[in-house]
Amino acid sequence: MNYLIERLTECVKYWVLIHAQDAVPDMANEITFLTAPTNLQIGSKYGSGSRKVTWNWKSNRYPENETTYTVTYPLDNFNTSVPVEEKELVIWNSAAEGTVMFGGNTNQVTLDPVGGHANKLTMEAELRDQFQRLFHPSVPTSDPNLTTNTATKHRDKNRFSDVLPYDHTLVKVSSVDYINASYVLGRQFIATQDPLPNQEEDFWQMIWDCNVRVAIQLSVNSPSQAVARIINDSGNNNWVVGHDELRVTMVKKNNDGIFCRRTHTIVKGTIERPLEHFHLTSWDEKSSANRDHVLKLVVAAMEVWQTMGPNSPVLVYCGAGAGRTGTFIAVWHMIEKRLPPTLENMAATVREMRMSRKFMVQTEDQYVFIYNCVEDYNKNPSQWSQPEIYEMAV
Repeated sequence: MNYLIERLTECVKYWVLIHAQDAVPDMANEITFLTAPTNLQIGSKYGSGSRKVTWNWKSNRYPENETTYTVTYPLDNFNTSVPVEEKELVIWNSAAEGTVMFGGNTNQVTLDPVGGHANKLTMEAELRDQFQRLFHPSVPTSDPNLTTNTATKHRDKNRFSDVLPYDHTLVKVSSVDYINASYVLGRQFIATQDPLPNQEEDFWQMIWDCNVRVAIQLSVNSPSQAVARIINDSGNNNWVVGHDELRVTMVKKNNDGIFCRRTHTIVKGTIERPLEHFHLTSWDEKSSANRDHVLKLVVAAMEVWQTMGPNSPVLVYCGAGAGRTGTFIAVWHMIEKRLPPTLENMAATVREMRMSRKFMVQTEDQYVFIYNCVEDYNKNPSQWSQPEIYEMAV
């Protein structure tokens, strides 16, 4: 029921708020929806009548007036009409055109059959439905091979009790009995949690042992978050970390307030390796990411990785190493493999990642976000290749 209500709300709000400007000038920004949809009635294939949902809206120009819209949603053809006295809004969801009428003023709207907003809304609704059916936390995992025996023995080293690495993809590090990190999509990526305060040495040892050349942080630095300080921005930018006493030097830093890129060298004995550390500083776990920011970061990091070490795993981490991390990896994977964001490809990508680590892509919003990112990228791939935003040292 909630899915149907959300779907109707998206469609009707979009058409009213966007196309009302063309039908009646100065009207588009003057509608406020007062209540959530209510009064859902079952009908059509499930009985007589039709599915119906009602809510109130008012004009900001005339705040004393309120008008009740009745939205009728037949199950068979998704033809939505909203009669209000002599005014009517008609949506043909899968067709290439629709009509918006307000008091006799008619605006004919032509939509691209593939990229039209009505179809886009339908795709997003189908993605949300697919996520709920396949990937909601309540959907059981029945594969007996997906065990977490090692992680269960080290509960104090897990940031969250339910995000535990599977035994078969667990990253193993020398001199470390356990770290909450998983290989994902073969061994192309390592997904891990933000290191706990006592895990700085373990984290850097993992970077060295796994030959990581590109690391990506998606969490926001916060004084309230208990996270190991793995980057030393003070002093002479040299420090010794890891159980092998690795000598780390930060040789360059660029921070524009949204992205921060640090270039490091790591030395053990006579062996020296580079490490590029990218940090998207604006993606809080409780907020939506900016698609432009994520796409620019994906493309910039991918280009560096392909130059510095395409055979080394890309380390991606956030709070739990699951939601934002899984979203980022999915966008990277689908762009790199040139997978169009169809329902089939979306489901296959997340399903494969979840065979490697629990809860990769945690919410339906993140699922839709992946789709939108790949759609945006495919429209003009060249616009996202902007490495100069990272090049200037400060």
